[in-house]
Amino acid sequence: MLTQWDIDEYVGEQVEKGVKEGLEKGLREGRAKGMEEGRAKGMEEGRAKGMKEGRAEGRAEGMEKGRNEALANLLKAMNLLKNGMTLEQVADKTSLSLDYVLKIQKELNG
Repeated sequence: MLTQWDIDEYVGEQVEKGVKEGLEKGLREGRAKGMEEGRAKGMEEGRAKGMKEGRAEGRAEGMEKGRNEALANLLKAMNLLKNGMTLEQVADKTSLSLDYVLKIQKELNG
């Protein structure tokens, strides 16, 4: 015959077993969820950082390209003026305003 002590001991063992299994399962699931969330957050942060760096790099490259093109256009205008082209022809060939070409000519004659 089972005594109250036998029943209490059995119940206690089962509770301990359940708690242990629950903790193990919770740890496994929590670790998996944490890794998944960590990966997602890391990817999001990496993507944001990459976009920010890409924009900055693109902006810098665009500014450099713009400066180089402007300088090349200015030098082209100077050479065309030195070779006797009219202000209108230089403005047409370089897409510079007539006023700007006139300023360049004044600097050359200066």
